[in-house]
Amino acid sequence: MPAKTLNLKTISQARLQPSQPSSQSSTQPLSTIDSSVLHFAPTGAIWIYDPPTQTPYSPSHLLDSLRKTLSYYPQWCGQLSWTPFNPSLGHANRCQRVQLTWGSANDPGVEVIVAHSPLKISEILLNAEERAKKSWEPASFPSHELFPDIKLAFADAATYEGLPGMIVQLTAFECGALAVAVKMAHVLGDAQTLITFMKDWANIYRDPLFTPEPLFSPSTLSHRASGNIDAPTPDPSLLSLANTVSRTRYDYYAPTPSAPSWAASAMSPPPDLSSTPLAPPGRPPPWELWNQRAASKKVILHFTVPEILAIHAAVTPTRETKVSQHTALVSHVWLSLLHARAATSPPPATASGAAVQGRERKADVAHLTLSLSLRTRVAPPLPAQFLGSPIVHAAAAVPLPGTSGAPALSLSETATEVTAALASFDKERVGALLHEAAFVDAPGRYWDAFLGERNGIVTSWVRAGVWEVRFGEGGARYVEPVMPELDGVVVVVEAGGNENGGHWTENGVDVMVSARAEVVDELVRDGYVRKFR
Repeated sequence: MPAKTLNLKTISQARLQPSQPSSQSSTQPLSTIDSSVLHFAPTGAIWIYDPPTQTPYSPSHLLDSLRKTLSYYPQWCGQLSWTPFNPSLGHANRCQRVQLTWGSANDPGVEVIVAHSPLKISEILLNAEERAKKSWEPASFPSHELFPDIKLAFADAATYEGLPGMIVQLTAFECGALAVAVKMAHVLGDAQTLITFMKDWANIYRDPLFTPEPLFSPSTLSHRASGNIDAPTPDPSLLSLANTVSRTRYDYYAPTPSAPSWAASAMSPPPDLSSTPLAPPGRPPPWELWNQRAASKKVILHFTVPEILAIHAAVTPTRETKVSQHTALVSHVWLSLLHARAATSPPPATASGAAVQGRERKADVAHLTLSLSLRTRVAPPLPAQFLGSPIVHAAAAVPLPGTSGAPALSLSETATEVTAALASFDKERVGALLHEAAFVDAPGRYWDAFLGERNGIVTSWVRAGVWEVRFGEGGARYVEPVMPELDGVVVVVEAGGNENGGHWTENGVDVMVSARAEVVDELVRDGYVRKFR
């Protein structure tokens, strides 16, 4: 079953433009929050479909429907760049804010590759039922080959001219199966935005009369901020309120001897700020707790419905705090990961672990960071089809496991901490956060998430409709969010088959965990993560 290579052959490669070009050129600054994710890995995913029993997939129809879809998303064919630096013009022209220009003859377009593999998908990729029987390592399937080796705009947080903001690869397998892989610069969209686009594309492929209704209006999010974001200076009371949310707040400009050499450029203020007084140095990232030379790998853990119910039942609710099934599952996975880390390399007792802002904690803690969409957390809320990367990160702190590897907090206590962290991002505080974001020296200066031995980042694709992307007769055989293999990345996705919008757990849940290789092996072997099965 494992395949070392897909033996791909490129059939065609082109830069696609909308089927209905824009009537004039437009330039739009992205939101302050969009600019803050410039250094993030690209947003991307792969959808793989079994061979259809009736009408085969048509590459030409896929390309035509993509062009038509891009007519509703013309911005994504445009050019990302920096806004002109002129703070006197307001928040959008402060240092290292990003803008998007589209509708001209110079638009880079969307890079699209059509490829062919001589293999049969059933011979190289397990189906959902087979994958659910055990822990499954995605490395056994060379999905990375389904993405072209093409550089995206701002992939290095600096280079953008002439580079696309989105790339697509369509791969046809000999058996008639189809893989659709899409990757985009994170400033253009988060997972919700990507899936909105994919559902629109698939709907147009099946029904040319379908009319998408995406909402591209970055300034709408920026102006959900409290106070005056175009004032010369921020409102101190709003900055104080922003600091009451539960988050880590690492300052890339803060000097630290433990930083790797490759991070030097990101740790230096950009030239535009050379004559500008900067905020005093804050807390540096804990580079010393992230062994970047250690090999990492991924594993997908499938949790059944009874398993999820048992995990949730193990959480004792309080009168003040109601814990969701999602939070209970995430908390259990986090404790299991800490348990596996402790078993492979107990953390040094002297290592620093700073308190989470807004929630004091003792020094020896681990931080679980959770990505949050602001769409429903701003006032008034934004619709699901709002495009961009309106995300922030909440952080829950739990004490490290003891020398025995046993969790210092119970599942109930951990889930309560996670719930409290999420609840701190209420509409009032989010308004203050948006105000703060509008005034930071540069969006890449502060990081509210980190990786390594005492850190983890959870991204949830639950309820985003990932299985509702249907180009043909049925749902996808396999969907893989594209995440870097780094120490502490966790992605939660509904298991296959949930294309009809039922409860997110009805087919179980797949949790992708990326960590040091020996930690992943321990996670699978030890049995702690399966204690509720």
